[in-house]
Amino acid sequence: KTTLNRTACDNGCSFLVDDTPGKGPAIFDEFKLTVSLDEDLGDAPASYGGAGHAIGSGLVLGRNVTIDATDAVFPDLAAATPLASPAADRDADDALSGPLSDVMGEAVHEIKNIPVSGNTAAANLCGWIDFNRDGVFNDATERACTVVPAGAVSGNLRFDVPPGAGYVAGKSYVRLRLSYSPLPSARGGADSGEVEDYRITLMPRVRLAKSLAPDSDAGRFDL
Repeated sequence: KTTLNRTACDNGCSFLVDDTPGKGPAIFDEFKLTVSLDEDLGDAPASYGGAGHAIGSGLVLGRNVTIDATDAVFPDLAAATPLASPAADRDADDALSGPLSDVMGEAVHEIKNIPVSGNTAAANLCGWIDFNRDGVFNDATERACTVVPAGAVSGNLRFDVPPGAGYVAGKSYVRLRLSYSPLPSARGGADSGEVEDYRITLMPRVRLAKSLAPDSDAGRFDL
């Protein structure tokens, strides 16, 4: 007989093989094995941390999902970044095609009609945008989530864009995650769904300064 304790098998498992014949003395051998799941991994730069989703539930962003790093085992998925790249292009992500719409610096930014498939039950769709370009997805200020109903073909994400120094114009990154489980963080593992990372541009905020010109006609002002 073989007995596995699931709570002890996240990284490595020990199990006992009882090879006792019908009669005679018991012979026991101990083995150590590693349990690995097919997973989809994020490919944003390593500073954003790792995100991995177990493949097999049928729940995906877009239409397809790829199995990543099949010859490796990651004890800590939050730190696993074997696909990390500046272009976030080392995975075959297909949920969003073409360049993403620029973030214009307004109070709200939306990513609409994010395609999903295989959702036989309600699923959690979450996204993160690095608005201050510090190389980290902040779970408190840079996250947006929605629930995608069973059978729905897409979901929308609405981000509250931080004011002041919380927004820095330039090239940045967005992470999308879909899972039947809650997704409180941009990092770590999930038991279903998929993760996809993309480049995104944050446009400079436009500010108008109004002042009166002292030598102008009364009532005139310059912008």
